[in-house]
Amino acid sequence: MTIKIQCHAIRKVKTPLALGLVTTLFLLLLSFVDLFGANDYGAKKSLDLLSKSFPYEKLYPDNSASLALIAIDDESLQRLGQWPWPRKTVAKIIDNINKSGVAVLGVDVLFLEEDRYSPRKLAAEIHMPLSQLEALGFSNGDIQLGEAMANSRSVLAFALGRDKMDQINGKGNVMPNRFIVVNDAAKYLISAPSLLMPQKTITKGTGFGFVNASKEGGLVREVPMAAIYGDMLVPSLSLDMLRAAQGVSNFIVKPSDSGHALNIKVGNYLVQTGLEGQLLYHHGQSSRFEQVPAYRLYDGVVDNLQGRIAVFGVNALALGDRHTSIIEESVPGPLMHLQALDQILSGRFIMTHPGFDRMIYLICALTAGLICYLIVHVPLIYTLAIGGISFLMLLGVTTYSFIQFGFVFNFFTSLAILLTGGFFTYFLQSLHEERLRKKMQSSFAQYVPSDVVERISRSGKAPALGGEMIEASVLFLDLRGFTSLTELLKPYPELMVQVIGTIMEEITVRLIESGATIDKYIGDAVMAFWNAPEKQDNHLVRALYGACRIQEDLDLIKSKIYSINPIVKEIKIAFGIGICCGPITIGNFGSSFRFNYTALGDAVNIASRLEGLTKDKGCPILVAANSLKDGEQFMFNDRLIQVHLIGTTEIRGKVEVIEIFTVEFI
Repeated sequence: MTIKIQCHAIRKVKTPLALGLVTTLFLLLLSFVDLFGANDYGAKKSLDLLSKSFPYEKLYPDNSASLALIAIDDESLQRLGQWPWPRKTVAKIIDNINKSGVAVLGVDVLFLEEDRYSPRKLAAEIHMPLSQLEALGFSNGDIQLGEAMANSRSVLAFALGRDKMDQINGKGNVMPNRFIVVNDAAKYLISAPSLLMPQKTITKGTGFGFVNASKEGGLVREVPMAAIYGDMLVPSLSLDMLRAAQGVSNFIVKPSDSGHALNIKVGNYLVQTGLEGQLLYHHGQSSRFEQVPAYRLYDGVVDNLQGRIAVFGVNALALGDRHTSIIEESVPGPLMHLQALDQILSGRFIMTHPGFDRMIYLICALTAGLICYLIVHVPLIYTLAIGGISFLMLLGVTTYSFIQFGFVFNFFTSLAILLTGGFFTYFLQSLHEERLRKKMQSSFAQYVPSDVVERISRSGKAPALGGEMIEASVLFLDLRGFTSLTELLKPYPELMVQVIGTIMEEITVRLIESGATIDKYIGDAVMAFWNAPEKQDNHLVRALYGACRIQEDLDLIKSKIYSINPIVKEIKIAFGIGICCGPITIGNFGSSFRFNYTALGDAVNIASRLEGLTKDKGCPILVAANSLKDGEQFMFNDRLIQVHLIGTTEIRGKVEVIEIFTVEFI
């Protein structure tokens, strides 16, 4: 059985490598153009993963102590009545908050409508002249709330409208444009077609800020710090609270040095945002912020609010204003403003940069190309090691950049570039190797019985190669009349190939049926053996059965040969078969470039000599085995085989005389 070892042809598998490289190149180009928004999606998911792994409070635990929420919670609703409370009640709470010494108060409530307890509304409700109610001491709560706002350092909330409106709530309110814009820094800011402003009578605070949040897929990952309305810029509630807390008048907006972000200067603080003015959240647990029930501020001053930045807003679940962060399912809206302020005070800004991302994409693509190459050319364990190290390095760089600098690499897009090409290469390589294995198994089955091939393949163990001494049965078969056949068919080479091929196929089928391993074809001769590469306890009986099957079907084989072409009928076809059972050396013999899996030893030589003696002895089958006895019978495949002693003979090259037998089916 000849096996050709061609290292270059086996190792150089072009298709899997090409597919892996093409896939990697495609993903790289896709990431550069961001055709399907994959980069944006990957960046958001990367931020989600990093925020969950490293919540804000683990890295920045200090600043939250300076922030507080004055909460309109369930207990306050029980004590002060259902919401909305009379504006007089809210005015009293804000007045006590101011007396408690807060640095600034953000009022996260939209007072869009007139107080439902105002004298005008009550007069219309109970059908009483307004003058009589005013004479009885009923006063306007909106005015009282406006006075409370005017006497405190407070920032009042408004909202960015979604549609263009002819009338804007609070029309006539004057909102100063506090922004100084450098170059064209504001050109990418979101634009609001309208503003939803509070009642004019209560717009006497220190400032105004919008409270809109940016949601995508139900999650709040970012909040706009500034927006455009008409020909002016307006700030968010948290941004204007920061301004009011420092007592400064203006914001300065300018592009970052790299041009991929905006810098908003607010007094002593520099707020870094994206080009659209959005501040990316590094979410943490909202429980880190202290919450003071609003009813306590209705009852009087609270000592622990001195110098703190506070937001007055809703926390009661029934009142809504809930958002979902990366970490929590339900976060009160006012705490989102405190989260933004916490990050600004800590200087914690989450940033991305397409240029840096592309640099990582390119490095991952080059590494992926190396992985694809290694999958095809080196053992898998080395490829897994390189791939694992590359993954850990990418994860390490991503984590370090996020923790130390707040920079978010697009981890998931980078990971896809790093691993996808290798995955496809490995997948196609596995398919190729499986096809090759099946092809080799099919080829091997031409030399070894299919059940033997299947068992060897299933066991996952290769036969013992390289030289092994075993007891085996060896068969030599020679085609009688081969010289006459070749002379007759010399003018017809194609017919000669067909005839010889048919003869060998018929012989091989019957030998394989008995469990033989075909060693080689030598012109008109065949060599086969039993008990290798898989052990067979009855290898001699199998060899006898295979020889008898060939001799029994001689007429059938002739008829198949003669049916090919009438010319062949002129040739007399017969077989001579020699079998010997004894010790042989089985293994690979040859060079590292080409070798034969074959058998060597006395049993091989004797079988060859016996095949030659079949002419002299007039027996088509001659057998030599020390274990055989005259008249002995064997059963195999439901056929009874009988052995007959012919006599003794000398074998050329050997001193001793051996007994020889012939066999037949009975």
